[in-house]
Amino acid sequence: MYASEYADSENVLGKYTVLIIPKTTVGDKVKILLKMHHEFYAEAELIEVLNKGSRESKRNDRMILCKHFQECNGCQLQMLSYPEQLLFKQNVIKRAYSLFYPNLKIERELGIVNPSPLQYSYRTKLTPHFEVRDGKCTKLGFQHVNNRGKIDVESCPIATVEINDKLQQARSKYLRGPPMKQLTLRQSMRVDHNTGEFYETALEGQSKVTTEKIEDFIYQFDSNCFFQNNNSVLPSVLDYIRYHMKQLTSPVENVVDTYCGVGFFGIALSNFHEKLNVFGIEISESSIKYANHNMKLNGLYPERTKFILGDASNIFGNEEFKKSGIKGSGSVVIVDPSRKGSDEMFLKQLLEFEPDMIVYVSCNVFTQARDLAVFEKLQGENQKYRVEDVVGFDFFPQTKHVESVAILKRNLCT
Repeated sequence: MYASEYADSENVLGKYTVLIIPKTTVGDKVKILLKMHHEFYAEAELIEVLNKGSRESKRNDRMILCKHFQECNGCQLQMLSYPEQLLFKQNVIKRAYSLFYPNLKIERELGIVNPSPLQYSYRTKLTPHFEVRDGKCTKLGFQHVNNRGKIDVESCPIATVEINDKLQQARSKYLRGPPMKQLTLRQSMRVDHNTGEFYETALEGQSKVTTEKIEDFIYQFDSNCFFQNNNSVLPSVLDYIRYHMKQLTSPVENVVDTYCGVGFFGIALSNFHEKLNVFGIEISESSIKYANHNMKLNGLYPERTKFILGDASNIFGNEEFKKSGIKGSGSVVIVDPSRKGSDEMFLKQLLEFEPDMIVYVSCNVFTQARDLAVFEKLQGENQKYRVEDVVGFDFFPQTKHVESVAILKRNLCT
């Protein structure tokens, strides 16, 4: 019964069980140990890959750099070449849309994944956990892939050099010490205000203010705020959005940054032209505090830039937004929700607002595909928008995760 909702039941029902098997990839033939059974799938532990080195298997275990790879739950794909990783992630995007938005039709190939300039040493945030025995910290690392406690990790190859240096210091400082739960390590930039020179470092702690530079802009935020963990990819994402903004037939007057966080997209796109208006909204009080701080830090004009505290799902009904006088015509709306995606109330308001272009950025392509299918359904027979492109960006090399960006543009005849 496991696969009845997701596959052709006549061919599957009563014949197969859907299994989640860590550290495997398409084409592997494996010996496994069955573990926990759930409603629609079961978990399994990998015992052995039986066809390693054969033509039908894409894996090459000699590519694995981390000695903890087989046990740590952090990475899933180190045994694949980088081109194969990108294809794997494109197939994730294709599968999401085939399940949740099967009638999507676009002229371009669906879900091509843009590579990361860095395949290792890219991750700018790490949150290792402690294992405590007899009242003392005995391990510092990550969860075992088969739920057997913590893996003691001396260094993580996907984290930056500076974070690994800080991890080594933390191990010396805290191991065999009193009980602790976890560490927060973030990449940051230190600026010499006398000379203007800067250098990269790493900070430990949840209340530390992090400084990062993307293109020509500086962003500051505390360690609890959300910010992308692979800065090397962000310029490619911005170039992709700017390209589509330039293709619009009417000039862009406004960027509306929903779920704006610390103001990254709004600030980064503010130099698209000198008279662009930016309006952002965010439900996190600490994030919006830093968004306004970052606006001042980068010298943006307050009369053309506004970040407010509020619920993104009601942005177009927000009194401050109404007072701004921003209209859909001439506007680009950035939608960048959490993993759970957006909701129907927001999508209805977005449709009524009628921006010239919508950019939907997602860390969960399955909820993105679901939301865009709902958005099409809400339009009924009068389809105001078309999905022009869906691409991936590899923010997380060596892992199964992929960021997807969808571009929607208003049909000129509507």
